[in-house]
Amino acid sequence: MLIMGVHSIGHDSAVSFVENGELIWSIETERLSRVKHDGKIQTTLDYLKEHKADLLQRVDVVSFSTHVSNKVAKIDDFETLNQGIDQHNFYFESKTLITGKSVKCFVVAHEMCHAMVGFQYAKPAEKQLCFVNEGRGHFSRNCVVRRDGKQLTITHCNELPWFGSGMGWTSLAVMMGIEKSPSAAGKVMGMAAYGEYEPRYAEMILAAPHNLYDYSVVERPKFLAKLFKQYIGQPTFKVKANLAATLQQLFAQTVVEHVSHIVTDEDLSVSMSGGCALNLMVNTLLWQRYGERYSVPPVCNDSGQSLGAAIFAQLQLKGHLLEPVSVYSCGESYTVERDWLEKQGFIVEDYTAQKLAKYLHNHEVVAWYQGKSEMGPRALGNRSLFASCQAHGMKDRLNHMVKSREWYRPLAAIVAEESLAKITNDIFPSKYMLFNYDIDSDLIPEATHVDGTSRLQIVSSTDNAKVHELLLAYEKFSGVGALINTSLNGRGKPICLTPEDVINDFADRDVDVYVFGDLIARRGHFV
Repeated sequence: MLIMGVHSIGHDSAVSFVENGELIWSIETERLSRVKHDGKIQTTLDYLKEHKADLLQRVDVVSFSTHVSNKVAKIDDFETLNQGIDQHNFYFESKTLITGKSVKCFVVAHEMCHAMVGFQYAKPAEKQLCFVNEGRGHFSRNCVVRRDGKQLTITHCNELPWFGSGMGWTSLAVMMGIEKSPSAAGKVMGMAAYGEYEPRYAEMILAAPHNLYDYSVVERPKFLAKLFKQYIGQPTFKVKANLAATLQQLFAQTVVEHVSHIVTDEDLSVSMSGGCALNLMVNTLLWQRYGERYSVPPVCNDSGQSLGAAIFAQLQLKGHLLEPVSVYSCGESYTVERDWLEKQGFIVEDYTAQKLAKYLHNHEVVAWYQGKSEMGPRALGNRSLFASCQAHGMKDRLNHMVKSREWYRPLAAIVAEESLAKITNDIFPSKYMLFNYDIDSDLIPEATHVDGTSRLQIVSSTDNAKVHELLLAYEKFSGVGALINTSLNGRGKPICLTPEDVINDFADRDVDVYVFGDLIARRGHFV
């Protein structure tokens, strides 16, 4: 049975294909269009018709996440059925013509699709809870979904105050004058480490009604702007940082208390999904409380909606989740030939981990391109920029000269599991770079945030053998198997999909070395 999952409207539109319980192909529209957070699904459908027509022709079932563009989806009785979706009726079944023929379809609430991805990546268990927390779903800003085998129930809905959901972060971003985009909340979160909790800012946040969700899209910003003017005036960076730090503390306290109140069964696995699951402080606090029972999927934001919709259909039709899903499942695995690189003006040599480790030790910035891309918003070792964690000024170089982004934004590190104990006493797994670690050494200063923490991805030989080998080779030069790891994308662009994307994004950037598969390329002489 071939299931096609579709996220067709809103930001981060995508399509995923699941066959006989396995994810066989997935693509995010932004990777094709090169427009970050692109929601125009027609771009992806056109690509499928041209390059994946065989998959479209074989589709047995389509599963859509809401909201749905029925101009694209072509679902029977859509308007009537869609009006009935709520906390208790979170999906409906119908027929769709999206593939060119009439096939069975599910239309699944946005919140439920987030939860399905949470269940998929959680510790295997028959009883699971997923906390979905985001800016806006189909009928909620936050909810709790319980899974007992095939049975799904939404047990809580909109119980968090406005500042305990994504609305708090996006509202603060707007008040600060940060761009209106799905990336804005993350920028505010990154700013929080530079600030301190201020009671008067907490008073401002708490002064707004907890149900600020219910205000109209016109009245809500007016209300917040009035509060902001009353308490803040013209904010400096320090004021913004203190605001962010204050919101972070209130947010974390509220979410952790909410989860703790609900999780009473020790047999439950617990996960977090939705855009707020990218909040490192909350994730780390919940891991400290629940240990291996707690998890966060790598596609917790809307980029995982198409996968979640497909998983839902799989559970309904077959009674179980998918086989384990590799995060390296986005798009194609492109082969790069030596001749092609030479025609682009590169000098090329064969790759070895030892060679590249030496270049990195010499403070070279490396664009690393391997296999299929990662799904979701994080670079996890197939589409990465690597650099030394020890080279003074490397963080500023990457932020300014390579990625052209805000100076205050932290950089993460990718660490061989054998080296973890050298840099932190926090020994817990983090395959997807979604937890904070207290850094107890001076071995990775350029990947250590101002608050003394770092967002680590811990890699074993089974997780990503080639990266793991490189890290161990680098350790022989530096004393620690850890590198800065940031996503392979230019300013305002999504993560690179094709080799051409890499060349286009970084042709005029401060990148020294490119690695495509088993080839090392650079403009200039090897040393």
